[in-house]
Amino acid sequence: MEPLPLDKQHVIKHLAGVLGSSNPGRHCSVPGAFLGTFMLPKGQKVLDTYLDPTGWGKGAAYVNGFNLGRYWPSIGPQVTLYVPGVLLHPYPKMNTILLFETEYTPPGNRTVSFVDVPNIGGPVPGDPVRFTG
Repeated sequence: MEPLPLDKQHVIKHLAGVLGSSNPGRHCSVPGAFLGTFMLPKGQKVLDTYLDPTGWGKGAAYVNGFNLGRYWPSIGPQVTLYVPGVLLHPYPKMNTILLFETEYTPPGNRTVSFVDVPNIGGPVPGDPVRFTG
């Protein structure tokens, strides 16, 4: 076995091309690797955030070569994955996101969201407690 460094852009692009596609117009069977890039807005302070893979199946997520963990939004318990701000590159440097999807790919435009509130499938500290019944 040989190591596969996920911090090298050319390796990530090759891997996405072999295992899947980062092109939304191309059909991709699973398992597959999906590569995306994004840039933080100019003047945006780099803060902690959460990756929301709602609409995807089950897999593992990487940002800039760092393994955020496994996701399985339809089962949980948590939906979002914590992304420490120190992992993100400030403007104008590009950031990469890589998903290894094993179950299901969303049709059409395959995207994820970054949100400022976690979805952990239960009460979030600081939120008011709600009782039903």
